[in-house]
Amino acid sequence: MKKLLILLPLLILLFVAALPASAAQPEANATATTWKYTALGDSLAVGVGSSSCILAILNCNGYVPRYKNAVQTGASVSVSLTNLGQSGWTSTDLLKALNTNSTFTNNVKASQVVTLDIGGNDLKNARQSYKSKTCGGTDNQNCLRTAVATFKTNWSAILTRVLALRSTNNTIIRTMDLYNPYVAADKAADTWPGDAGNDFVVFKAYLDDVNNYIATTSSAKSIPYAHVYTAFNGASGTDDPVANHLIYTDGLHANDAGYQIIANSLNALGYAPLK
Repeated sequence: MKKLLILLPLLILLFVAALPASAAQPEANATATTWKYTALGDSLAVGVGSSSCILAILNCNGYVPRYKNAVQTGASVSVSLTNLGQSGWTSTDLLKALNTNSTFTNNVKASQVVTLDIGGNDLKNARQSYKSKTCGGTDNQNCLRTAVATFKTNWSAILTRVLALRSTNNTIIRTMDLYNPYVAADKAADTWPGDAGNDFVVFKAYLDDVNNYIATTSSAKSIPYAHVYTAFNGASGTDDPVANHLIYTDGLHANDAGYQIIANSLNALGYAPLK
């Protein structure tokens, strides 16, 4: 009996040591004092346009690190950041990465915080084709229609994939709609006379369609989204963020003030379901 009492603790220790690592160490513990944050997106996630950028890719202090700092302060936790933003990416690129790239899937799967921005380049590329009169169709808008349809398909698949890796029940998943940096430039241009109006009127209809889709699908999946479009372009969508000093000198990306607004908008959504 004494031998059994001596051996029992040893057997228990051996049993615990033999358990798989995943059983003893969950991939993302919601009660951890350190939260892992993975950022997904395009050059806005990278932070291109912030004053700290070197060669537009290094040490960029865009909305991602600003949001990380806000979460640390607001939720009183330590946050470990992995920024997977990629300049130039479209929704097609991000969906492919989430489906085939283990770096993306593993990081999202292990995160308590995930943010997502995508779609700006989908519309930007189509807008450029419209401007060059190579968009197709009798109204030179086929590529804009195609870009919106493709984005919607990809966006729905992206949300489904993210939610297959993490749940809104134990993860702070946040996204945002898209701002329009081209207000003044497009109001002054009429690439295809006789269509719906000047370039601003034409482009705004497609941007509004995309933003409405982001809003409805995100809400349907219980993913809070930051109203970046309203913050940059006003309630009517007609305000010029360049004139309001929110856009970098390249006329496209946010500057420091713009990135701070995006970070603040994300942070205002709170930290549910973790806090």
